[in-house]
Amino acid sequence: MERSEILSRRLLRTLSHEFVVLVNSLTVASRRPVRERLALQLIVVREKYKSETNNSPVEINLSRDDLASLVGTARENVVRILSEFKEEGILSTRGRKIMVRDIKRLIEVANYK
Repeated sequence: MERSEILSRRLLRTLSHEFVVLVNSLTVASRRPVRERLALQLIVVREKYKSETNNSPVEINLSRDDLASLVGTARENVVRILSEFKEEGILSTRGRKIMVRDIKRLIEVANYK
């Protein structure tokens, strides 16, 4: 890094971008209800794991504890809200796997505009 000014600049630019992403995430987490945060996190995780070549439903394989950590809430809240989403037909579960059935409805719940 000391010998390459280009590398130093690129690294600084990348770190700055990551910092902005972190600040935006913290802002979202602090200003939205848990239900919206969980919906948004499910959308983000689904997008990360979906395949470009395969149109089969995406299975989100996360423990409820890990999902609660991502959302910033207690495990019990995640379990309760996931049950509500299941009743509304937004998703289905099989063990720890979550399959989003109605992405449009999940986007509405996330209040994502």
